[in-house]
Amino acid sequence: MIALNSVRPGSAVRVKKLDGQGDLCRRLREMGFLEDTVVRCLQSGAACVCMVQHTRIGISSQLARQILVEPV
Repeated sequence: MIALNSVRPGSAVRVKKLDGQGDLCRRLREMGFLEDTVVRCLQSGAACVCMVQHTRIGISSQLARQILVEPV
């Protein structure tokens, strides 16, 4: 597993685990970062932009480090 912030733009990955406190994980799930969901990385760097269930979501690189994924 790798962190979402280290995924190359254009890559599709599957969310495997959320590594954070309870409230943080709950909020990420509310945004669509559910376990076994496929996410496409559109941009990485200081901000990470992803396509999650047909919606573009931008999160900080620090937050993206807590989303563990695997290549699809």
